[in-house]
Amino acid sequence: MNGQLQACVSDMLRIVAEKLSRCTLKKKMSADEILALLDFTTETPTATPDAQPALTYDGDLSDLPPGLGKKRAAQILALCEAGVPDGFYVHAGNPKLFKLTKLHNTFYVDEDSRIAGPYGKDDKGKHAIEWLAEKAGKVGPPPEEEVVAALPQKWKGDKKKVTNMFEKVDKAPEGKYINYLTSRAVEHNKDPAKETRLFNENYNICGDKKNKAEFLCLIAWLDEHPGAQTGNFETESKDDSDKEDDSDKEGEQSGSDEEDKEDKEGEQSGSDEEDKEDKEGEQSGSDSDDSSDDVEYVEGFNKKKLVALKEALEGRGKSLINPTTCMAVRVTRVSKQKYRFHAKSGLALEKGDNKAETDAQLKAFIKMLA
Repeated sequence: MNGQLQACVSDMLRIVAEKLSRCTLKKKMSADEILALLDFTTETPTATPDAQPALTYDGDLSDLPPGLGKKRAAQILALCEAGVPDGFYVHAGNPKLFKLTKLHNTFYVDEDSRIAGPYGKDDKGKHAIEWLAEKAGKVGPPPEEEVVAALPQKWKGDKKKVTNMFEKVDKAPEGKYINYLTSRAVEHNKDPAKETRLFNENYNICGDKKNKAEFLCLIAWLDEHPGAQTGNFETESKDDSDKEDDSDKEGEQSGSDEEDKEDKEGEQSGSDEEDKEDKEGEQSGSDSDDSSDDVEYVEGFNKKKLVALKEALEGRGKSLINPTTCMAVRVTRVSKQKYRFHAKSGLALEKGDNKAETDAQLKAFIKMLA
């Protein structure tokens, strides 16, 4: 063995040894169990989800079980809060998303929280996962990005790219699809489990799964432009000029309608104002009672607004809720720049001037909703 190769092997062995030193080992472990601890597999790697953004966890970590550090627990729970894609789990020993293989058949798995990892010495790993699972609760997939009709970003709005794409589609051999970005003609993988592309039968085009959001936006754009395959990009939507005509007619009538309305309101104003004052007087006592609740309200909130927010969260579906407006917000590339999305609570919080300010505000909302 030459000196360069020996140095390389030595470095690899040191990396393995350092990683094993951070794991909980058992007596008479099999080779597969050791590989599972190292999270190493000799099989063809399975597809992994998109890289996770920097995440934080704001919950209580004061009662950690033995063998579970605060930093690792926070990383695991933050991944759970962001949502775990179907088929994936959060690794309890090395906080990241992964797919279970036959090499992980000795792992302890909690299906509700989607956390999995080795049992560990004296079942410390299992106890840690049970504690994490209780904190995480029921974990689902991350919220889906909104599909908005749009051409791919690389095309920069050039509709000639659409024409060129369909010219390739017309020339493609039977059974093959055109990749919208590379213009290559490809066919379905014979093994569905190894398929890395998405296919659209209507337009005979495909795209890589990593570009799923952009591919679906392109399909939506083509659906809105049914003539695009023949070079006719006009939509079938109604001309905006019709709307302008309608607004002109409404403008002509508004003057007389407003005058009639003012006359009627003038006759009723006296009695209406008196009734309003009586009702406000009756309600003033109950409104002032909000401050007596144990709830620590976020600035601008009271009992009534909190109830409205909880109702909006219950009926949010796949969207997240802006707590200040109670309006649903879809996760898109644009909205990610404005909002901090928190899948666990269902909140879409407008970002503050800095991360610390946003984190503090999110923590206050979660505490108020608890």
